[in-house]
Amino acid sequence: MDKKKSEWLSIREIFYICLAAYAYSVWISWVLPDYLPFAKAENIYFSALLGFIFLIFYIVLVPGLRSKRRQKRINYLSYVLLLGYWIIKKIGEH
Repeated sequence: MDKKKSEWLSIREIFYICLAAYAYSVWISWVLPDYLPFAKAENIYFSALLGFIFLIFYIVLVPGLRSKRRQKRINYLSYVLLLGYWIIKKIGEH
């Protein structure tokens, strides 16, 4: 008999989805304040709000994708974006 694959996400998949959502929201919070047209403090608050909204939508919508490969690609992209931006910021500080 063939084992039917469970429709539920594993704990590991949920962890990586939440980690990727957090990475995307942090990336948004770091990048947006430099490009928004408001005063510096408002840019930071607004970008944090947008990052939080994106976090919620990401956690809700990404598990709905049928393709596990597409989920992993989207998750890995968040890690690459966050790490790349952090490296660029560190190089720019020196």
